Amino acid sequence: MKEEKKNSKLFFIMWLIIVFSGSLYTVSKISKETLWYDEAYSAMIIKHPLPDIIKITASDSHPPLYYLSLSLYSKIFGNSVFSLRFFSFLWVIGLALLGLTSLRKIAGKEISLIFTLFLFLFPLFFNMGRELRMYTLGAFLVTFSTIEMYNFIHTNTKASFIKFILFSILAMWTHYFSLLSVAIIDLISFLWIIFRRKKWLILPFMSAILIQVLTYIPWVFALLSQAGRVAKDFWIPKIDFWTFLWLLIFPFSDKFGVYWVERPWTDLIALIFSIVLLMFGIRAAFKSKRDVDRFALFCFLVYFFVLISGIVISEFFRPIIVPRYLTSVYSLLMIFIAYSISKLPFKTLKYLSIIFLAVCLVNVHFFINNNRFNGAMDKVKKYLENKITSNDIFLHVDEHTFGTFAYYFPENKHYLYLGPAYKGYSGFEAFKPNGIVKSNDIDRVVQSQKEFWLVNYNWAPQRLLSESWIVEGKLILKDIPRVFQYRASFYRPKIFRVSPSTNRFSEVEWGKLHTTNLLDTHIFSDKSFDLIVSISGIKKIQGELNVILYENNILPENMFMFKVIKVTSPVEEVKFEGVPAGTYSVFVYQDLNLNEKPDKIFEPEGFSGRCEDESEFVIDNYTNIVVKLK
Repeated sequence: MKEEKKNSKLFFIMWLIIVFSGSLYTVSKISKETLWYDEAYSAMIIKHPLPDIIKITASDSHPPLYYLSLSLYSKIFGNSVFSLRFFSFLWVIGLALLGLTSLRKIAGKEISLIFTLFLFLFPLFFNMGRELRMYTLGAFLVTFSTIEMYNFIHTNTKASFIKFILFSILAMWTHYFSLLSVAIIDLISFLWIIFRRKKWLILPFMSAILIQVLTYIPWVFALLSQAGRVAKDFWIPKIDFWTFLWLLIFPFSDKFGVYWVERPWTDLIALIFSIVLLMFGIRAAFKSKRDVDRFALFCFLVYFFVLISGIVISEFFRPIIVPRYLTSVYSLLMIFIAYSISKLPFKTLKYLSIIFLAVCLVNVHFFINNNRFNGAMDKVKKYLENKITSNDIFLHVDEHTFGTFAYYFPENKHYLYLGPAYKGYSGFEAFKPNGIVKSNDIDRVVQSQKEFWLVNYNWAPQRLLSESWIVEGKLILKDIPRVFQYRASFYRPKIFRVSPSTNRFSEVEWGKLHTTNLLDTHIFSDKSFDLIVSISGIKKIQGELNVILYENNILPENMFMFKVIKVTSPVEEVKFEGVPAGTYSVFVYQDLNLNEKPDKIFEPEGFSGRCEDESEFVIDNYTNIVVKLK
């Protein structure tokens, strides 16, 4: 008895050290990043009354529980970035408490302690615990539901039955992948009951399903409406090898997959090592008949079939799966990895496995802490703070800039132009009253302004269209365009100070692009030349060549023009017409998988000159550049 109390006390002390140090580490970084679009959406929608939140959410692509609970939380604790993100971190603490209590009772102290360590060691919850979204809440609810369903199957206790019903319903109202997770839990549990011949559980189990269905009926029409919109068009890419790999590697990497493309792949090594552990754990779980083995297998099956279901739906219906949506079941995967380590035959092997994973993942944490991924809205805010008044307006051509600027500049009017080829995907009512969507009648907006701000960003579908407005004389550029970026971020806003001209927007066919590419101040230079770029070293006749011309050295903010051509031969040639005299660099990559970004793992690329640091050339002396792909 004394030995058991001593072990329990030691367990609690170790758990407390892990949670305290992990919390301190995570919370200290919680405000490092500015908000990106999805987070800005969360921060803006909760400013509306609760009935309006439900209405707006119905026009988006998520259930409303997270936004409603965040709104109530913000009324008590405020709506600062730190406070709102801390709401997400609270559910990581909730998962740790599950490790201390419910998980420990089923799986034992060892698995519980390893799982708690993984919550703070794996980059997943360091990333999602600082994300102003519903993913950690979904993970907590699905994990709790899984534990209580397993308890109900094996103990048939009333408390577990009630808790499963409650937390599964909350999960269903949090995120659609949490809803899918609950459906998978129900299916596996039903099959488990049938094959284990526990007939006395069928009636209460079916009553639980009935309660779940009845409580979700009020949201069914919104779900069907959202599914109909997604079926027509949505932003999520198709499943291929790289997107599948990203689904697997996400718990071990940064949230946007930058690390496993650009750095030594210790996250990939951690994934491979974890797969080896999983295979060992699956074998051990099938061989043993103890409750802990069955529970671990139950957790893994929920994770596995949610992953497979998302992939199947994406392949045969419409792509619906991105890694962060699986956060609700990644915690179950962590439980199974912890179980797999606990089944290793020697303590030394267990310690070495944890240390090996830690070494791999600490390197990822170092990368995450030394980069910014959400964009440079802090730089934008600093640049504009003394240049704008509350009367200034912003004209946006993409929802990403529309949402983030609406959050960081709430006193200003923000207009989002949705052209014929771009409809957007969000419930934009969240950004009202100062966020206004326009599909026409831009003349009335811009002609009423002496000057205003035109905003796009590097991946915006309407970026070239917006810059053609200046070239075609519909808008007059008043200052040098500014690009704001961090190296690891996909989101790099570009700002133009412009004034309206006498050429009305309505006089030009919408959506028709002319000869211009990326706009830069050099477009006003008097002396210009035709630049020919010859590309050699093409080994695969497939995909497209992306040829990017930079002013001076190769930096994102120096991007000047680009062209994309289909690869038809081992040597290709690209001609840039009317390039002003000046100093430039060229970067070329072969886009084999047509995802519109350079995948350095396998896609050839090349620079003008001998290397990136010596890539500059002067247009005035010569206008024919040779780039060899490697």
